[in-house]
Formats: sequence, C-alpha cells, structure tokens
Amino acid sequence: PKFGVVVYYGNGQQYWPWVHIEDVAASLVYAIEHEEMQGTFLAVSPHAVTSRQLAKAMAKQYWTNMLVMSAPVFALRLMLGELHTALLDSCNAYPRRLIDHGYIFQFPGIEYALNNLLKKKG
Repeated sequence: PKFGVVVYYGNGQQYWPWVHIEDVAASLVYAIEHEEMQGTFLAVSPHAVTSRQLAKAMAKQYWTNMLVMSAPVFALRLMLGELHTALLDSCNAYPRRLIDHGYIFQFPGIEYALNNLLKKKG
C-alpha cells in the first residue's frame, strides 16, 4: 500500500473556494447559451471547504495510508516570507449569480469531485 502526507496550513480553518474543471467548462457554455447572463460570475463550487477539509478529502481519495497534518505558520513564514499569508487567507466565495440564473453544478461536493478526478476504484 502507498503512504503519503497531506498538509493543511496553520489551523486549517481558512476557507478555500474550489471548482471541478467540468463545472468551469459547463458554466462557461451555460453563460454563452443564456444571453441574459451579463457581467461577472464566480466559477466556484457552492460548497467551499476549509484547508483542513480539503486535506482530509484528498487523503481519503489518494491513498489508504495517509497522514494529514498541519504545516505550522512559523515554517510557512520561514519558507515563503510574506507570501505565506496567501496560504492563510480565507475566502468563502459563493456562486450566487450562477445559481440564480439556473446553473446546476455537476460536482458540488469536494469528495465527489475528487473521486471523479482521481477515478478511485471500489
């Protein structure tokens, strides 16, 4: 069996927007086909996850023997300098305009999306 490590950053409570590539493409096609859609739309899943939730979901999908652990803030600061704050920022984005215009996400949940992308068997 494979073994690996997946990390989350700091306390892992930062929200990170994400989206499956098929929903990005489908939402673009949807916007082109619906002329009433004007302006800016967020192509993000309606279910943002925290850094810790993402790490746990990835660990569950990738390998059976996976360690999930925190990358401490001081280590991020040492490695990345001021750029470390980009990993610790939180953004709980929601695609309200897409949903209000009737777009239905094919992959709204992170586990289903990762399962599809990684083609986990069993």
